Amino acid sequence: MNASWQSRWQSKIRRTLRRLERATLRAEAFLAHAAGDPRFNPLYHTGTLAVFLLLILTLTGIYLLMFYQFGFQDSYAAVAATQRNVIGHVMRALHRYASAALTVTIFLHAWRTLVQDRFRGARWLAWASGILLTLVVWFIGITGYWLIWDERVHLLNQSLADLLEGWKSGQRFLVQFVMGKAAASGWQFMFTLFAIHFVLSVLVFFGLLYLHFRRLSRPKWMPPSYWSLGGLIVLVLIAVLFPLEMLPAWDPAQWPLRLPLDIFYLGYLPVALDMSPLLFWGGIAVLLSVVAALPFFFRSSLPKPVELDLAKCDGCTLCSRDCPYNAITMVERTDGAPHKFQAEVNPDRCVSCGICVGSCPEGALTLEGFAPHRGAGADSLWAGVPAPKVVFACERHTLQEDAEYLGKLVSPEDGPVSVVPLTCLGMAHPDLAVQAFEHGASEVHFVGCPAEDCANREGNLWLEQRLQRERLPRLPVPWKDAPIFTHYLPPLAPRSENAPPTAYTLSWQSVNWRRFAPGLVLLFGILLAQIPLTRLSVPILVAQRSAWVQVAMSHRSGYPVEGAAASLPPAPGEAPIRLELQADGQTLWEKEYAGGEAHIFGQGVLPPGEHRVTLLLRDRPEADAVETLFDDVVTLSPGQVLELDYKDASLGSDPEAGKRMFYENSLGTNAGCRICHSLEPGQRLVGPSLAGVATRAATRVPGMSAEEYLRQSILEPDAYVVEGYPAGQMVPNLGEVLTDEQVDDLVAFLMTLK
Repeated sequence: MNASWQSRWQSKIRRTLRRLERATLRAEAFLAHAAGDPRFNPLYHTGTLAVFLLLILTLTGIYLLMFYQFGFQDSYAAVAATQRNVIGHVMRALHRYASAALTVTIFLHAWRTLVQDRFRGARWLAWASGILLTLVVWFIGITGYWLIWDERVHLLNQSLADLLEGWKSGQRFLVQFVMGKAAASGWQFMFTLFAIHFVLSVLVFFGLLYLHFRRLSRPKWMPPSYWSLGGLIVLVLIAVLFPLEMLPAWDPAQWPLRLPLDIFYLGYLPVALDMSPLLFWGGIAVLLSVVAALPFFFRSSLPKPVELDLAKCDGCTLCSRDCPYNAITMVERTDGAPHKFQAEVNPDRCVSCGICVGSCPEGALTLEGFAPHRGAGADSLWAGVPAPKVVFACERHTLQEDAEYLGKLVSPEDGPVSVVPLTCLGMAHPDLAVQAFEHGASEVHFVGCPAEDCANREGNLWLEQRLQRERLPRLPVPWKDAPIFTHYLPPLAPRSENAPPTAYTLSWQSVNWRRFAPGLVLLFGILLAQIPLTRLSVPILVAQRSAWVQVAMSHRSGYPVEGAAASLPPAPGEAPIRLELQADGQTLWEKEYAGGEAHIFGQGVLPPGEHRVTLLLRDRPEADAVETLFDDVVTLSPGQVLELDYKDASLGSDPEAGKRMFYENSLGTNAGCRICHSLEPGQRLVGPSLAGVATRAATRVPGMSAEEYLRQSILEPDAYVVEGYPAGQMVPNLGEVLTDEQVDDLVAFLMTLK
């Protein structure tokens, strides 16, 4: 064994990873045995299966979107209607189970990447982007559950409220779009959720996946066709046999005391709601940052990149063609040599796999001083290889198995064995086998990773094709019938699991479906096992031991408040606004806002039982001017939410209030006028400019005053259609969205536009 390799393999990080991989191999042994043929083991396709599942999620998501509507009640009703449809409930189940399977495959892919030491050095980008990809996929799944708007929303909304606590803009968002009565139908919030869900999905496919595969030559996006078809059949079968159930719709006044939760996407919620948001999410951020930075913590023991002897390079391009990581490019030669091109090694992309060393016919490339070519340092190799049976083993096998184990692995017959370690089977030039025979070997065995599980992606495939004379450099013709055997097996595999030596890869036509059946059954079992984890019944402890008093309010200083227990006379101004929530004479919280206007959201948590709840408002310069908004004795059951939602009463036609309403672009919760109308003369958006509308309104319809015309245009937009604009463009239900006072305020503002 090369002394520098010995040092590399005995580094602390490699010893740790070797132990982790040994434990992983033992855990995988049952699955490997159940799959039978290593080529049919789904564990070797976790990366491509993850992309395949993303494609399934995209297609089923597009189908479900066709029947989706935006709004708290509308969204739930649309999902329920889809669930009642025969095709719809299969599509929903397919979408759900594919998303859960995606998390499993991503985790397995990441873990196997880690223990096989495929995350350091030049591969750091794939590792870091994979962590980011996992985080984004997880968040997409959370928004997907949110879009249903069933009783799980209590936990999701509460987690959002906890995050936005203390952030004034966040409180306004909660009051206007999520928690308060001002949120109305919830059209905008649901549309925002969907936009996040959709945009992040696009980001995954066209951004993060590209980044993940960016440094790979010939990236494999999809699993073999027989796995794609088999996986689709298994998913559809599970979706048909195990349909989803609809949970009850969200009841804002009552938390569920027990919920079926998807442990993969929502399992964090019971824990997060019992912890400080800063502590929980801060801990998550630190953990993910550490995991993403692992490649940079263990750089000291990285192997050196391959070295090029330019004098021997003849510009054949074989090394550039075979490199799995785009680490070698061919550039125009400038030193006057007769060859047109020369190889150029990019050390920042080289992972020191040695595959290019096995590709080079001239021995121009060496790894840690080793090249399997005559006269390139290989002669000294045979001084320690006297046995008639020579085994060339890749790094994974060499680290896990000794010479005796490898001898029994390749042949049931006892006898001396000489093991020649290689970083990867792709490092083996066919001339290595010839040299072994010339030095007295009677058999030559190549032992490497199973098909699709090479630690360096393509090394075992390139070796197989070289030995079969299908790829340069080829095994010399005189030796094509020599006793050369290949064994593509996971490390620590028993001899009985040896795959047929002549069948490395499979085409669709050559698949033995009888041998493939165990792999499909195994995949079915894995997917079946995750179903209970997507509907795990979890007690919501925070709801069982708590009740809530929830306050949502938009207020301007001195304005009267609708529904207040005791009101003060109106006195508009810009005094600070202070709101205090008390329970049983004790202050639960007190919030203060400057500027004369505030959007306030707050919650008080109480033990279930009888409590006297008081809500006090101070918004006048006088210290003793206190307005009691609520004061009553209430009995709260576990999980109950006492909603205290307030809004200002109108002072009559208030143009300032109408102006604020005009500029709040919250379609579905208020007028949203600025979305479609400009106040600049001649500027046309969806509708006409409203500059000077008060003047035009006075003469628009004979016998109708300007105020009457503007009110009719708001409440009955198609009663009079401005020339040049089609009917049906304006929102028809503003009379349901806005109160009479709000309509008065809006008309008062429009009357100022002369």
